[in-house]
Amino acid sequence: MSGSSYSSLIAALVTMSSWELIYHARWIAPDAILVFFISSALWAQHKLIQSSHQKIFFWTVIASIGSALCIATKYPAGLILIPLFISILIANRKEYGSELLKLLVTSTFVTIITFCLTTPGSVLEPVRFFQDIHYEMQHYSLGHGGYTIESGLSHLSKSLIYVVCALLSKNAIFALLLFVFFTLGVRRLFKESFEKSLWILSMPIFYLLYMSFQHVMIVRNYLLLIPFMSVVISVGFLHVVRSRFRIIRWGSGTAMAVIIFYNFFQISKSSLDIFQPNPLPRYLSVSEYVQSHPQSKFFISTVLNQEIMNNKSGVLTNHVIDKKNADYIIFSSREVSPWPLWIANKLGRYKTVWSRFEEVNWDYYPSWGGYDRIISVSTQDKDLEALRESIW
Repeated sequence: MSGSSYSSLIAALVTMSSWELIYHARWIAPDAILVFFISSALWAQHKLIQSSHQKIFFWTVIASIGSALCIATKYPAGLILIPLFISILIANRKEYGSELLKLLVTSTFVTIITFCLTTPGSVLEPVRFFQDIHYEMQHYSLGHGGYTIESGLSHLSKSLIYVVCALLSKNAIFALLLFVFFTLGVRRLFKESFEKSLWILSMPIFYLLYMSFQHVMIVRNYLLLIPFMSVVISVGFLHVVRSRFRIIRWGSGTAMAVIIFYNFFQISKSSLDIFQPNPLPRYLSVSEYVQSHPQSKFFISTVLNQEIMNNKSGVLTNHVIDKKNADYIIFSSREVSPWPLWIANKLGRYKTVWSRFEEVNWDYYPSWGGYDRIISVSTQDKDLEALRESIW
């Protein structure tokens, strides 16, 4: 979109280096696959926008197939039809008669056929198909344990915090820097072409608004925004590095290089730690963590405190025996039951004191059923009152 092949490279690197995308890709879930199909659909739609009159029909078919695969992978991705139809309108901006109508009908037909071929249950068992969709819609409208959230502005604000501060980098500062490039990219796109801006931003905006009406927030639902954001970030970055000021060019280039390197380092570390997990005993990590925060008072769960005493790992002068006198509570994730006591979706709520490896973002998946993890939470967090009461 910026007229440079470097734009594609930056967009690809930003997408591939997202820690959120990579750890979700290990799950038996369709979201990482959806990111691939969204990327493919956007590519085909962009080719359609740029195509000559002779190739408009061909790219309309290809873009429609790509969009149908997105919908078949995860049904809320049906909003991909918005940029699909916008791309058809842009490609045929000079045609408003039967030719445009023919392309829209063709696109709709190809999308439906592709969806049915790749989702045969919608044809073979239509009743069960619609029952399953109704079940999930009802599920998201009612709630899901600690992932239940108030719909509207509360949901929208928390989803935006995740998208801006966590989605593209494990480091919140780096994620914010990438969002700065995204903002510059949006500004550049609107300045160059309102049509293309509408095309690339329409689905993310409508999707965020649609999800904000739900009563459940599970962040893997937002992974599909990565391709859109990566493309716009690349546009913003290429615009900045073409600045006439050398310090801005070098500064932005260095910042992007550092962010990409850091992101890939975290991804590699997270993956390699699965084979070489943290060898440090958890009681020793707890002891060192408490000693490194002498100004704070900690209540340590009975199980962990007993481990520390048995292994004589140091005198903890800021350890208190009454939770009411503590600033923080340290405990093992296995001690929390039932799972709805874990309240998700607040960045920075849970501090990991010890873990075998970083396999998940605990702030957004605190009920994760993987390996044990030692967590510290504030006694001032009112939402975690029930969780704290369960720790002894």
